[in-house]
Amino acid sequence: MFPILILNGRALAFDSMIEFESRSVTDSGFGYLGNIDNCFTSGKATWPWEYGAFNNTCIPTMLSKNKNSCKDGGVGGLALITNVGRGAVYAAMLTAMPVGTIFALLAMGIEYVIMIDLCTNAYIVAPHEYINFEQGWVQCEEKGANLVLNTHPNALTAVDVPFYYHCDPFYDPDTGTTLKSGVEEDEALIGKTWGYMGAASPYCAGNAAKYAKKDMVGKVVVHYVSGWDRFWSGLNRCKAGGQGSPKRQELILAAKKSDNDKYQLPAHYHAYYRFVSGVGKVQLCVVTPYTLLPIRIGCSYVPPPAEDLDLDEFLKVYLQDTRCYYFITGRSDLNALGKSLRDTDELGIQKKYVKDFLSSDMHIISTVIGCMQDLLMKVFIEPSGANVNGQKPFFQIVQERLKQIVYAALVLYVTLVGIKIITAAELPQRGELIMYVIKFGLVLYFATGNAWYEVKNGEKVGLYPALLSASSEIAGFFMGAQNDNDPIGFCQYQLEGFNLFGEREIPVSAVIQSTGTEGASSGYILNQTLQPTMGFKDKVKITVWDLIDCKLLNYLNLGSCKYTIAGLIGVWLISAAILVSMQGFLLGVVSFIYCQMLLLVIFKFIHIFILSMFVLTILVLVSPIIICFALFDYTKSIFQKWMQLIIGYILYPALLFAFIALMLATFDSVFFGDIDLVNNRNDIKKACTGVDSVFCTTYEAVGADPCSANLGNINGTLTETFDLGPLGKFTILKDIFVGTYLDAVLKLMLFAFLFYLFLGSVSGFLAILTGVQDLGSMAKGSINIAAIMAAVGSGRAAGGTSAAANESGGVKGGGKGGKEGGGGDKVREGISAAGSGGGGGGGIPGGGS
Repeated sequence: MFPILILNGRALAFDSMIEFESRSVTDSGFGYLGNIDNCFTSGKATWPWEYGAFNNTCIPTMLSKNKNSCKDGGVGGLALITNVGRGAVYAAMLTAMPVGTIFALLAMGIEYVIMIDLCTNAYIVAPHEYINFEQGWVQCEEKGANLVLNTHPNALTAVDVPFYYHCDPFYDPDTGTTLKSGVEEDEALIGKTWGYMGAASPYCAGNAAKYAKKDMVGKVVVHYVSGWDRFWSGLNRCKAGGQGSPKRQELILAAKKSDNDKYQLPAHYHAYYRFVSGVGKVQLCVVTPYTLLPIRIGCSYVPPPAEDLDLDEFLKVYLQDTRCYYFITGRSDLNALGKSLRDTDELGIQKKYVKDFLSSDMHIISTVIGCMQDLLMKVFIEPSGANVNGQKPFFQIVQERLKQIVYAALVLYVTLVGIKIITAAELPQRGELIMYVIKFGLVLYFATGNAWYEVKNGEKVGLYPALLSASSEIAGFFMGAQNDNDPIGFCQYQLEGFNLFGEREIPVSAVIQSTGTEGASSGYILNQTLQPTMGFKDKVKITVWDLIDCKLLNYLNLGSCKYTIAGLIGVWLISAAILVSMQGFLLGVVSFIYCQMLLLVIFKFIHIFILSMFVLTILVLVSPIIICFALFDYTKSIFQKWMQLIIGYILYPALLFAFIALMLATFDSVFFGDIDLVNNRNDIKKACTGVDSVFCTTYEAVGADPCSANLGNINGTLTETFDLGPLGKFTILKDIFVGTYLDAVLKLMLFAFLFYLFLGSVSGFLAILTGVQDLGSMAKGSINIAAIMAAVGSGRAAGGTSAAANESGGVKGGGKGGKEGGGGDKVREGISAAGSGGGGGGGIPGGGS
């Protein structure tokens, strides 16, 4: 997907049917003979020093600390012995003049003809081509000299299906069997078998799951066209092979399986593995080891080995009930939810893109925030509410250590109140006495009780969990209002009368019956396949951060509905456009700044939110002592400030969401433009007519709904291969799309840059409003452009002023600097952020001495 420099443009074999078709002619007779491959100039013939590679019939299907038990084969040695023996026989026959010589030359001629036939007529069918044949998505057209393309609108490409894979966590391709739960040996392999891409991967989500071929993992498909048939009848473009095809025979091979199966191919075939160091991937190659010289037919990529993460067992157990565990396994909870939802919501609106997003593995922000919340609560609150490995929750230990201080403060309070009552001229009013008792009880409860946390039925409840989630709950109001105005509804899914994206908990056992409105069919049902979110008993947790993830991904994929790294068009435009033209170079720079500024705003905001959670945690941690300060008038102000900070650090990040909502609303106006879907809900093409926006640009460039197009088709539509000769080949953006994207992305870049500059000011303003410390300057990702410019400007001013001082002799500068230096001292007393008084007052370096 990303532009790749191909250092060696010459293919050593036919690695795909399209490559074979592009290098073959359809002519018969002498036209065919003029196109035959002599095996040497194409590099398909292998030499004796290469035979050792044929033994590579074993690769570890799982990367782990345990040694791999499989062994390589010995075909390379047999091929060498066979060829040496054949050479010796032919040499002996050549010396037996004339009969032996004739037979030797005749035999070598026949073998060479077989070699030429294989080099010219045998090829590999790439995995995506194999699926295309199954689906009937093959429609080849010649596009100029030596170029044949599959122009079927639904045709898959190598981007969509790079290798054969499967989506069954219980299937083991090595043995061809199904793993069983409860069996110790099988348990270690479930979800880690070779070729299993993961439930949340882009290969097992949405339509891509239909292309999974678990019986083809670790195999390669060879097609062979009879040279004799081509001589008499010519070649028909892009025909399927197999038993039903008289023109093209098919052979499916796996490593260590060297035979011709039931087809009459003209040689013995052998499959072996080859590591391509240039791209860091493994190929399964096919060779004919026993021909006159072994012929490499071609290669096909295989899935990477599964990885057994060698994590510390204690760490895995510790993280298992938190959302941090999803960094290991992926968001299986949201993936299951995405697969369970119907393609249309309760309003009858098509929402396949929402399902694709939920089924993806791009829930980065929500997982990070959820992980931090769960870890903080885990430190404070153990899931069982009891000791774990002999250790108590941290906050419980703090409470127990401070109990004596709390009790001492309470005793002192009772003593002082008693003395006050005894020494008073008259008894206090009943209301005043009641307040004494209430204050005593509240301090005792909040300082030593379980008001801050409690575990009920496996769920964490109490003030502390409520404080950590309060900001997100408030933020939901701002984000929900902004998301309602999304004209396309990329991040909208109506469920039980509310949008799915927000602070919601969906029961795992949910079966939702709803008649719906606006033509929706009755009986809307959630399938019974939901998985609870880690740390939430029998519930799937949806947060406002999932909405931000969804919005961010749509801004980066430019409306292509592709929620994978490869689908982030806005990212790969940076390099795809850089070599097109000067305008393309500008688009690459603009795309880079746009992506960087957008991510900086979001990441800085995330850091502020996480810092706020840590501050709240510290405030709760010191609560046993601070709450005691409420007992006495002299220390009550400390308690009040503590309360103000708690409320402030709840509101501070929550109100920042209003800024984020404003930013997203502005982005939507640029991203979608003035799309009128009220009257054109089912006709986006009509709604995009005459609209200058990023979404409409992508829609018109693809020529169809991007949500229904394959990623490979989008890539093929927007890009082309550019040959730089000895430097290799590059994938670049087509020149016709550069100008249309430049206008749209430039607007997004400008707004992203402005909002990045505004974030610091807004953060400081809200800190003053809520009475807390501004965390914006502490958050990473800050680039203080104003400070840099000020530093440059002050340096130039200082240099110019110094020159003026030298010309005037420094007399006036010295006097005035000394006079105003005192003023600078007063300024320092009032404003701690002021610079050096003498230099600042005099305006001339050294003038105030």
